[in-house]
Amino acid sequence: RSARRTCAWSTSARHMLKRDAAARVQSMRHVQVIRWSVALVVLAYGLIKVGVLGQQFVYDWQEVTFRRDDPTPFTMIWYFFGYSRAYGTFIALCEIIPAVMLLLPRTRTLGALGVFAVMLNVTVMDWAFGMPLPATLLATGLMLASAYLLWLDRYRLARLVK
Repeated sequence: RSARRTCAWSTSARHMLKRDAAARVQSMRHVQVIRWSVALVVLAYGLIKVGVLGQQFVYDWQEVTFRRDDPTPFTMIWYFFGYSRAYGTFIALCEIIPAVMLLLPRTRTLGALGVFAVMLNVTVMDWAFGMPLPATLLATGLMLASAYLLWLDRYRLARLVK
């Protein structure tokens, strides 16, 4: 009788372990989707800033003298960042490098930390200066997603701090 119980328990335990393993794999998949999505969007924004995938900032400061009739915060921010091509490139590299690090297993935690810092800055600027709502929500979502990735890697991050 105890052999049957042991056999039944071990069958049940194996089933639970298989189910837990399947749940972990599914959980890892959603984390990978989030990690890759955040990394690719931030990477695309960085590449746009350096001109590989288009152009984001206005790099013609002379044009600002002719556009004083449109002194919206959105326009002023774009001209501010576009005033110096070197600064625009710096911002782009601050997006590109952590995004690539986020894709590599050894550097994913530091990449998530870098993306979080960059996206926190972008989110605060977007909300403070009244950027278009879709862009603001995208920045906020990327920041929250990178915070979630940091939360998942909190023990690994704690080891880095020690």
